This record gives sequence, C-alpha cells and structure tokens, in this order.
Amino acid sequence: NFNLEKNKKIEIVIMAGGLGTRLKPYTNILPKPLLPFRNKTIIENVITTFTNYGLNNFIVSLNYKNTLIKAFFKDLSPNFKVSFLEETKPLGTAGVLYKLKNKNKKYIISNCDVVFDIDYNYLINFHEKKKFDITLVGALQKDKIPYGVCKVKNNKLQSIIEKPENNYTANTGLYLVNSKVFKLINKNENLSFVDLINRAVHKKMSIGVFPIPSNAWIDLGQSIDFSRKN
Repeated sequence: NFNLEKNKKIEIVIMAGGLGTRLKPYTNILPKPLLPFRNKTIIENVITTFTNYGLNNFIVSLNYKNTLIKAFFKDLSPNFKVSFLEETKPLGTAGVLYKLKNKNKKYIISNCDVVFDIDYNYLINFHEKKKFDITLVGALQKDKIPYGVCKVKNNKLQSIIEKPENNYTANTGLYLVNSKVFKLINKNENLSFVDLINRAVHKKMSIGVFPIPSNAWIDLGQSIDFSRKN
C-alpha cells in the first residue's frame, strides 16, 4: 500500500503567500507559516505530515514577507527538497499554479496553516484508482442547533422541528490534482482554488471527494488562540 517510488514523484505545493490578516498582530512581525505551534513553526508541522509518508518534494508558494520564509528554510538545512514559486502580485490560491501546467505530474495542494492527520497513501490510491483529475479532501461536519426550529409561512407556524441536525462535507483546502487542470488558469490571473474547481466541473473533468473525520484536521489560521492548542 505504501509505494515510496510513486510518492517521491508527487510534489507538495504549500500555499504560503497569504497576508495572515486573521492572525494579526502576530503576523505584523512574522509571516503566518513561521508562527509557533507544537514547539516548531506551523509550516514545519505541515511538512512533517507529508514526510512521514515519503513525500519529500515541496514547492512553497510565496508572496508576503517572502525573504523571511526563504531565509528560514536556508537556515533549516532540511532533509527534504524545497523550491519556491513567487508571486509578484496577488494571484489568489490558484493563479500562481499556472506555472505548473505543463509538468505532467500530480500535486498535493496544501495550506500553510492546516495540519492533517490522514494516511496520504489512501488519498493517493483513491485518486488514482478512481482516475480523478482533482480529489478534494472533505471533512464530515455535523451542525446541530440546540433549539426547536420553527417552520413558518406567512407568519403562521407550520411545524416545530426539535434540535435539528445537518450533515455537511466541509472543504478543507487540501487537494490532489493532475497538472493538466492548471491549463484552465490564464496567465497572471487572480483565481481562487474554488473557482478553479468550479471551472473544472464546468469542463466535465472528474472530481472526487475523499472523506475524513472532522477531528482529522486543525485549521490554525482560524484562531488567534492557536498557542493554546500546544
């Protein structure tokens, strides 16, 4: 099940070009990927989840304060390969990937601030066996309202549903993608990954959803209180 040679060929793109506005004032000093979590930087936590599966080739997409991030990796002398994709202007979460469109490879696209606890071998096998062009990793979320919910029409009560529960699949922002998908991006286009997926749906490409439990990921970019999760 664990094919090291196959995993070596898959490159990981870590999107680290964001401004980290949700984590101000910390990000006034340090770019978000270099903030601390579990005794090292957030981006090292992200990278370790991949290197545990023999995924050792990383491309870090940079914009904001990129000299600090590049200097950090130079100092680190890592036992994995890191190269950089640099934006000169903000291109959203997908625009910068235009540069990878002719590579004929598979890429895992990851945020720099979301840490997953999943078996990447299963994800890769799922993607390949089902011949998907894009596999989106989706977390199963339950939404429970602790009240009776009133169904109302023209100010008249139709019924009361007690403590309703809805199940959703949340987009975690982790994707496994065949590089031909990047041909849907125009040069220097500011495009989000969600827009790229919608474009791929429109083009009748094959897109899968790989389900993970809601506790298999931590989004550190959502919370100013990330230090308490140590």
